[in-house]
Amino acid sequence: PRVQDVWGDIFLQALKDYGVSRGRVGIDPHMSYRTGKLLEHTLKGYELVDLSETLNRLRAIKTPDEIKAIEEACALAEVGLSAGWEALRAGVTEAELCATVSAALLAAGAEGLYARRGTLVVSGERMSYRQESPSLTRVRHGDFVMIDVGPALRGYYCDFCRTSLVGRRPAPWQRELYAATYEALHAALARVRAGVDGTELHEAATAVMERFGIQNATALIGHGVGVAPQESPYCVAGELAAVPDQAVSRVTLEAGMVVAFSSAAYIPGQGGCRFEEVVEVVGGGHRLLSRAPYPGRESFLA
Repeated sequence: PRVQDVWGDIFLQALKDYGVSRGRVGIDPHMSYRTGKLLEHTLKGYELVDLSETLNRLRAIKTPDEIKAIEEACALAEVGLSAGWEALRAGVTEAELCATVSAALLAAGAEGLYARRGTLVVSGERMSYRQESPSLTRVRHGDFVMIDVGPALRGYYCDFCRTSLVGRRPAPWQRELYAATYEALHAALARVRAGVDGTELHEAATAVMERFGIQNATALIGHGVGVAPQESPYCVAGELAAVPDQAVSRVTLEAGMVVAFSSAAYIPGQGGCRFEEVVEVVGGGHRLLSRAPYPGRESFLA
């Protein structure tokens, strides 16, 4: 029911229906604080425990049916991206682009949308400050524009993005950022396989950024997708790796994991570029689940 206050009573009744009058109830790590407190109040005769470690481990490896659902969500995401690129022109606001993409996704059957306002859209200088929530900023000729989509279908999310240019030919600095970001991401993806350590992927992406002389970059971030838009496994570096969980900074990929990998580069006060792909880890490599084209790629990588 939409009224959250009755959820505890419904869950308690379900336990009674199964003949469970006492015992331990595991709390989902993605559950809201309010829901957790509600269950704590309602299930007074039970012991509530944090089941994060167990659930994260179980969710990290997807079944074939789960992978199929995520792949279908990726196909749905392409509908939204296509609508966004068709609507992209100088003068449109980031919020208008966001509305266009989100409306296309919902009309095509999305059950939900991940990210602030449903879709992330950012352009021009705002990209250089790593702002991602759409604003009333108007897109201008020569701006980089990023669209990040994450629709849910049959209870499973995807999450990937593309960056394109409005109007004119790219400036030299835009060519450099685009090429560095694209090559960094794909250098990491080329090494994705069961058994590889996340640090190897980071090193591959970082080496590309260093070769281009990029000073401001997030060479690589990886996170699982599934029943939540961001879930285990997490593959991060830099300040994020300081989280006191070794699985975050050093993760070994396993067959059946579905991970969204992204790379980004920025020039303060000018702009930025970010790309993201969703892949299924298989024994000898990976299978790309996000297959949307890179608009205007030929202008940057020629």
